[in-house]
Amino acid sequence: METLLWVLVPLLILTLLFFWLQSVRKNNATQMAAAITPERAREASAALTAKQHQEVYKQIAMGQLIPAAQAYHNATKASYKDSIIAVQALSKYPQEFRLEDQLGDFEESYEVPSDLSGLEGLPSNPLDPERRRHDGDSAPEDGSKA
Repeated sequence: METLLWVLVPLLILTLLFFWLQSVRKNNATQMAAAITPERAREASAALTAKQHQEVYKQIAMGQLIPAAQAYHNATKASYKDSIIAVQALSKYPQEFRLEDQLGDFEESYEVPSDLSGLEGLPSNPLDPERRRHDGDSAPEDGSKA
């Protein structure tokens, strides 16, 4: 009888552990599926520069999602779970690189000064052939030396 307990108790524990792991796995799969959306793909794409975007999509195109998630993590410093979700979203909903996403509100926050007085004294472009010097020591137009 005692021998039977030594066999049944571990077997019962292993069975309960198996069913618990199955439920955890099912919950994780449900959460991942809910997190992979087109909005998430747009956010992930906007967080990358052109070079980073190209590197992540190169890994995705080769079917290497873990290296793509590592590249995304290194580029954005997001958590590994967020990086995996972002790469899965980019894989399911491909995004083109958009420079507008990188600029953000730059154009709205940049103000052109209305008063440009005081710029008259700045030197003009020395490579401009029609440059006129204000100091009077320009070379003659005919090419002769004075």
